[in-house]
Amino acid sequence: YGHAYDSFGGKDPLLFDLIVEETPQDRLALALPDSDRGQGFVYSQQLGALPVEGRCIYGASEYRFAPATSYACFQWGRAVLPRRYVWRRAQLAGTAEGSRVALFLGDSPVDSQMATENALLCDGRLHKLGPVQWEPDPAAAKGGAAVAHTLTEQQGRLRLRFEPAVEVSL
Repeated sequence: YGHAYDSFGGKDPLLFDLIVEETPQDRLALALPDSDRGQGFVYSQQLGALPVEGRCIYGASEYRFAPATSYACFQWGRAVLPRRYVWRRAQLAGTAEGSRVALFLGDSPVDSQMATENALLCDGRLHKLGPVQWEPDPAAAKGGAAVAHTLTEQQGRLRLRFEPAVEVSL
């Protein structure tokens, strides 16, 4: 159970009571040096397409989640990085043609020639992707809102348009 206040710029709290089931599956784990100075590092671990059960309440709306149709992606990590850096991530989870799928995409401050955090998880099996180019669409910017990107994998196995709903800057 949890809550978040001042969420999405509103005055109503976001209340949630969710159970995320950790299922047996491959997971993505990376430990790499940073690409700028070589003095830092990034450790990251990601799981995807985890069944979720529970509810979220925001304002007068309640949203229910059933494990047969609701999925979560989970990511955590540790890093020693420069004070200012750019790290973009996109994750999704759901079903496609009867299979549970998750997609992990990242443009991080690590050397992508060594490894990437880009992968497709399908029915619990991880399939690595190469470096992904994030190309911003300046025409999609809406008065300072998050900018849409076209994401293309180096070997041509992925091309999609990502339109973020929220942009977070730290």
